[in-house]
Order: sequence, then structure tokens, then C-alpha cells
Amino acid sequence: MASNQLAEAILSNSLSQVTFHLDAGTSVDSKFDSKCLHILDQLTGAEDAEDDEDEDTEDVPGHVKVALYSTLGFAYPLHLAVVNLYHSVKERALYDSALRILDLLLTRGADTSKCSKWLILCNISGWNWSPFVSDAKSYTPLDLALFFKRHPICVYKAETHAVMEAAIKWIQKKAKKSPTAPIKTVPVVAEVAAAWKSLLCSEEFSDVSFQCSDGVSLPSHRNILAAASPYFATALNGQWSEVSSGTWKPSYPSTIIRPILELIYTGKVPQDFFNEDPLMLFNCASEYDIKPAIKLATNACIQKLGVSNVKPTLQAAHLHHSTKIKIACFRFVQSNATRVLTDARFMTLAQEYPELWSELTKAISSNDNENASRKRSRAE
Repeated sequence: MASNQLAEAILSNSLSQVTFHLDAGTSVDSKFDSKCLHILDQLTGAEDAEDDEDEDTEDVPGHVKVALYSTLGFAYPLHLAVVNLYHSVKERALYDSALRILDLLLTRGADTSKCSKWLILCNISGWNWSPFVSDAKSYTPLDLALFFKRHPICVYKAETHAVMEAAIKWIQKKAKKSPTAPIKTVPVVAEVAAAWKSLLCSEEFSDVSFQCSDGVSLPSHRNILAAASPYFATALNGQWSEVSSGTWKPSYPSTIIRPILELIYTGKVPQDFFNEDPLMLFNCASEYDIKPAIKLATNACIQKLGVSNVKPTLQAAHLHHSTKIKIACFRFVQSNATRVLTDARFMTLAQEYPELWSELTKAISSNDNENASRKRSRAE
């Protein structure tokens, strides 16, 4: 499911979603198989796509960018990033975002030597689909970028060449930095992972209990909490009343506490983690200084920014010193000034948090000056 969502995020050209899923633990080298991508036969009813590569297949839906020859095929994130880049050359804003997605995957360590022979490129200008054919017969992301450079979109030849050339240089640069194959890691034995998971909310050997605000009690273990959080490491070594009683009374419901505990105990992001209130998750994770949860909740807060929640989100960012969320809020306010700055609830921020209001106005003013400077430079 997670790899499927990463594939969708790449092909929808959403940098924030790609970042979100990578931060959530989805591998940068996920293998996208028939569960994640379309199968050409299922789209067109073609019996032998490879033999009919010059045929126009009008039945391929317009939204499909990439498919596989068969259920045996697969592709990797870098391949999909190059496909997304090709489909984004028509607009500067689109291919800027697509390039940033490619750069993100490379920065996160995506393997440039991964091969995908079974790729079909769909809805390419001039024909409906065409198999990815590599002269080098290695079928790497670099080969795919070269393939696209040789087959530019008809009315965007210059743009296609320029964008693919940038992609080629970036991939080559990454490949030079990683001349040897990546070190293979040994996966954790399933029984070990299951043992840790069995401790989650188990009363056996529990010496701490979270009495959540909704009345639900969640057993936990002080040594695990202390290892995961500097806050708990300090608190559980102190003279706090919670230490002697073994009872912690957070101001958050169990729907917030349990997903964070699951992340601590299993190292995996719970399926329902992102269904909860991201701002409450951020506040809870920040209060208890649980860094993986802070990182995930930060990205979730930014994704869910809206007129109705930008004020409390900005206040939380100020309280917990989150520069990333602050900057996102500042940009959101600037981009939606007409709606945000006419909201009476938001405008009370000036009196309630004068220091934060000053930061906001300075950031907006600075961005306005930069934009004006860019416009003057283009005009000259």
C-alpha cells in the first residue's frame, strides 16, 4: 500500500506527497509491480504488446502515464520520476516540481543502477504507447532519460531536450558518487520484529500506564520510552509523581497516543497515523520529543494547511520552534492573503502573539521584495 502511494505521488508530480511517503518510511528503491502500476493488456485488451509496438492504441486512458508489459514487470521510483519529468515539460512550474522530485530521490540515495525492462510509456505525443527500448540494453533511469531525449514531445522539442539533459547530468553525477554497489543490509528477522510488536500496549512487564484523556489506559515500558524520547529519559529518572505512581496522564486521547507508541515499538508508521488530527499529533510528539513522530506530523500539518487551521498551526510551530512549519504557514498566508487576512479570527494573532505577527509580516514583505526583484530582472 505504501509503495503504491509513493508511485501515485511521483506520477501526480506532488513533491510534498513524495517527501511525505519517504519520511514515513517508504523505501526510495521500492519495486513498483502490477499492484502499483497498470498492466497494458488490462488497459487495451492487446494480446501481444511487444510485437505491436508501432500500433496506435487509442484505448489507453489519458491519465495513464506508465504501464507494464505483463504482471511479471516492475519499475522503480527513479524510472517513474523520469516519466513524470517527460510529461511535465509543457510548463515551467510543472517540470521544476518534477526535477525537484528527481533530485529528492537521488539525494535520498535512490539506486541509479536499478533496471526496468518491462516499462511501457503511455500517451506520448505522436503515439499512444511505446515500449522503453534501450540501446545499452541496461534499462536504467539514465537510459530512460536518454530514450526520452531521442523522442521529444513534438511541439516541445527544446524543452524536452533541456529538461532531459538536466536529468541525465543529475543521474550521472549521482552514479559517479556511488561507483560501487550499495551495501546490502540484512532484514530484521520476522520473529524479532513480532516480539517487539507483542510488547505494544501489553500489560506484561509494563511499568508505565498512559491514562489518556478519553479514559483509555495504554500500558507501556519505561525503558522503551526512555530510549525513544529524551523527554522521558529525563522525566523517568527524576522525582516526578508520575514516576512513583507509574501513571502518565496526557492531555491527548488514545487515538493520538497509541499511533505514536506503535511507531516507537515497531518502527513502522501505523496505517491510521495520518487519519488523526495532524496538529494534535505534532503537539503531542513535540511535547514528548519523539523525533520520528515530529517529522511525520510536521509534513502532515503542512499538507493539511487551510484558512481555518493556519492560525493554530502557526501558533504550535512558534511554541515548539518548528521553522519548517512556520515557513510553510508564512507562504500559505502570502498565497491566500485575501482569504486569510480578512478572517477576524486570524487577525487576532497580532494582539495575542505580537512577536509572531512581526515575524509573519517581515517574511511576507521579504518574499514580496524578492518577487518584485525577479520581475525587474526578467524585464531587463
